[in-house]
Amino acid sequence: LNVHASRTAVVSDLSMRNGFAGATRSGGAISNSGTLRLARVSIDANSARVGGGAFNFGTGNLNMQGCIVSNNTAVTYGGGIYNVGGGSLTLLDSNVSSNAAGMLGGVGGGIDNEGTMLMNRSTVARNSAAYQGGGLYTHGPTTIYDSTFSGNNAYDGGGIYGSDRLIIV
Repeated sequence: LNVHASRTAVVSDLSMRNGFAGATRSGGAISNSGTLRLARVSIDANSARVGGGAFNFGTGNLNMQGCIVSNNTAVTYGGGIYNVGGGSLTLLDSNVSSNAAGMLGGVGGGIDNEGTMLMNRSTVARNSAAYQGGGLYTHGPTTIYDSTFSGNNAYDGGGIYGSDRLIIV
């Protein structure tokens, strides 16, 4: 699914599985620079160079509610989700699990946030990164409420690796 800048899409009750963006491309299942609202969507077993499951960038606004992001892989950044370059990511009541970023200095096994991120009532579990942030690598403003990080693994910062404004409530 590719949502271009200045476009809006709403998707619910869908499974996005086995997408392959290629070893040099972004977003195994989703590439978003517009506004994308997902409800009860499963993003499973996709792969790409960055953003194995989802790639949110530029003016992208990705809102995920009741979603499952699992078993996705990225060669470098964001095994499950890669949010970068001014992108805004919101996760509500969602589960990001068993994703991996590796081989070439992988960061953000579950999520690599280099934009703005809000997480509430969500779980980040059993993700891995070869280098930093097994569950979450964040280098952008991040606020986390009432969420669980469990069983994530990385060389540095198994659960969370934060190098910018990180607020956990």
